[in-house]
Amino acid sequence: MERSATEISITYPRAKNRNDVTLVVEWNTSLGTTGWQTAGITESILSDFTESQTVKSSLPIVQGDPKRFIRLRAVAVTPP
Repeated sequence: MERSATEISITYPRAKNRNDVTLVVEWNTSLGTTGWQTAGITESILSDFTESQTVKSSLPIVQGDPKRFIRLRAVAVTPP
Protein backbone atom coordinates (compact mmCIF):
# COMPACT_ATOMS: atom_id res chain seq x y z
CA MET A 1 0.00 0.00 0.00
CA GLU A 2 1.18 3.51 -0.77
CA ARG A 3 0.05 7.01 0.04
CA SER A 4 1.04 10.22 -1.66
CA ALA A 5 -0.24 13.76 -1.23
CA THR A 6 -2.98 13.12 -3.81
CA GLU A 7 -3.91 9.42 -3.60
CA ILE A 8 -3.86 6.16 -1.70
CA SER A 9 -3.12 3.00 -3.68
CA ILE A 10 -2.62 -0.73 -3.44
CA THR A 11 -0.54 -2.84 -5.83
CA TYR A 12 -1.19 -6.58 -6.14
CA PRO A 13 -0.71 -9.56 -8.48
CA ARG A 14 -3.77 -10.94 -10.28
CA ALA A 15 -3.88 -14.34 -11.99
CA LYS A 16 -5.41 -14.24 -15.46
CA ASN A 17 -6.60 -17.84 -15.54
CA ARG A 18 -8.55 -17.88 -12.23
CA ASN A 19 -12.31 -18.03 -12.60
CA ASP A 20 -13.11 -19.15 -9.06
CA VAL A 21 -12.25 -15.87 -7.33
CA THR A 22 -12.58 -12.17 -8.11
CA LEU A 23 -10.37 -9.51 -6.49
CA VAL A 24 -12.22 -6.32 -5.55
CA VAL A 25 -10.58 -3.12 -4.28
CA GLU A 26 -12.86 -1.15 -1.96
CA TRP A 27 -12.60 1.97 0.18
CA ASN A 28 -14.31 3.45 3.22
CA THR A 29 -13.87 6.31 5.68
CA SER A 30 -13.91 3.84 8.59
CA LEU A 31 -12.84 0.26 9.22
CA GLY A 32 -16.40 -0.87 10.00
CA THR A 33 -18.08 -3.77 8.25
CA THR A 34 -20.50 -1.59 6.26
CA GLY A 35 -20.04 1.30 3.86
CA TRP A 36 -17.27 -0.18 1.67
CA GLN A 37 -17.52 0.97 -1.95
CA THR A 38 -15.72 0.78 -5.28
CA ALA A 39 -16.77 4.15 -6.77
CA GLY A 40 -13.85 6.43 -7.57
CA ILE A 41 -11.17 3.73 -7.70
CA THR A 42 -9.04 3.66 -10.84
CA GLU A 43 -7.10 0.61 -12.00
CA SER A 44 -3.82 0.52 -13.93
CA ILE A 45 -2.05 -2.56 -15.28
CA LEU A 46 1.65 -2.13 -14.39
CA SER A 47 2.82 -5.39 -15.99
CA ASP A 48 1.09 -7.97 -18.11
CA PHE A 49 2.43 -11.52 -18.41
CA THR A 50 1.01 -14.72 -19.89
CA GLU A 51 -0.54 -15.95 -16.63
CA SER A 52 -0.67 -12.88 -14.41
CA GLN A 53 -0.81 -9.10 -14.17
CA THR A 54 0.48 -6.59 -11.66
CA VAL A 55 -2.36 -4.18 -10.91
CA LYS A 56 -2.35 -0.81 -9.14
CA SER A 57 -5.68 0.46 -7.84
CA SER A 58 -5.81 4.08 -6.67
CA LEU A 59 -8.23 6.36 -4.86
CA PRO A 60 -7.91 10.16 -4.77
CA ILE A 61 -7.48 11.78 -1.37
CA VAL A 62 -10.23 14.35 -0.90
CA GLN A 63 -9.58 17.43 1.23
CA GLY A 64 -11.87 17.44 4.24
CA ASP A 65 -12.21 13.66 4.51
CA PRO A 66 -10.69 12.77 7.87
CA LYS A 67 -9.58 9.30 6.74
CA ARG A 68 -9.73 6.91 3.83
CA PHE A 69 -9.04 3.21 4.05
CA ILE A 70 -8.50 0.90 1.09
CA ARG A 71 -8.65 -2.89 1.04
CA LEU A 72 -8.36 -5.81 -1.35
CA ARG A 73 -11.19 -8.33 -0.94
CA ALA A 74 -11.28 -11.78 -2.53
CA VAL A 75 -14.77 -12.90 -3.52
CA ALA A 76 -15.48 -16.56 -4.31
CA VAL A 77 -17.32 -17.03 -7.60
CA THR A 78 -20.01 -19.69 -7.55
CA PRO A 79 -19.97 -21.87 -10.66
CA PRO A 80 -23.09 -21.77 -12.86
